[in-house]
Amino acid sequence: MKAALWVAAAAAASLLAFPLVAPIERRAFDARLALRQDGGWPADLVLVPVNDASITRLGRWPWPRAQTASLLEILRKHGVKTVLVDISFAGATTPADDQALENALGDSFLGIGYVPQGGVPVDRESLRAAATGPKPTNASKPSDHFLTALPRFHAAARGAGHALARRGDDGLLRGHVPLLELREEGGLGLPSLALATWLAHRGIPVSDVRVDARALELPGGKRFPLSSGGEMFLDLVTGARAAKAPTIPAHDLLEGKTPPVPLKGALAVLYVDSVFTHDEQPSPLGPRTAGGLLHAYAVRTFDSGRAPRPVAPFLPLLACVGLVLVSLRFAERKPPAQVATA
Repeated sequence: MKAALWVAAAAAASLLAFPLVAPIERRAFDARLALRQDGGWPADLVLVPVNDASITRLGRWPWPRAQTASLLEILRKHGVKTVLVDISFAGATTPADDQALENALGDSFLGIGYVPQGGVPVDRESLRAAATGPKPTNASKPSDHFLTALPRFHAAARGAGHALARRGDDGLLRGHVPLLELREEGGLGLPSLALATWLAHRGIPVSDVRVDARALELPGGKRFPLSSGGEMFLDLVTGARAAKAPTIPAHDLLEGKTPPVPLKGALAVLYVDSVFTHDEQPSPLGPRTAGGLLHAYAVRTFDSGRAPRPVAPFLPLLACVGLVLVSLRFAERKPPAQVATA
């Protein structure tokens, strides 16, 4: 009878513990990020942020398209091989500016945004042209909720990829969705902006990518476990162990300064990182992590093959159940008999 009570108590403890497991699991995962050894950044990856100083010196954001075109042309003149573009083209423009930007996009990859509801139908040709990956077996999304830049810019760019950012239950972004299925396009796989850019930069054909419900596999024996939603963890390192990525602010390039790091053959990530904009995501790196920086971490993850392993869900669960059972054990102990004193 007593054994049956303990079994029932254990079952009840398990049910009570489930709501506690996810927060503990997330905290344990984030704590491990500060303990990881940083493998460093790819030697040919450089960050080009439009930061507070860039906007203060060169004008309010978004910049005119002609200015963005000038920045891309400067990167090309310095020998940059590939550009991941994560900035808005919504600035002031003229037909000449549009032509200048179109001419400057030849080495660039553009993002395709996603909204869960109320999306605007996109240019189908742009979407089909970008959907070159293998068909994923999870993380399916209807394609009519994607948003792209103007078709002429996508046609001029070297390629494109989705820019979906999916936060966890606690609001933090820890993972990356490497492939999305386009149901209306026959199940084609739409690579992420980071994956599409990295593959092209490394000269790896998309046909070499393998994916199933459990993992994404890349050449070189790189294997990234996927969640039920098709997400993989990013190669994040926080705290004092985190290595700084080579960075050149956009205004330094536009003002003609000599880059402090070599750019020939580089993969540049062009993005906005400023308090004057709202292009941030809360992540383990901080409450205002620039979306472009997370793209850069995804590129770094594909390059290194290093991604933190998830915390086994049963460990926090066992800890919670054990705590409940120990509490029950102590609760059932009778207090010692009182000794009468004269």
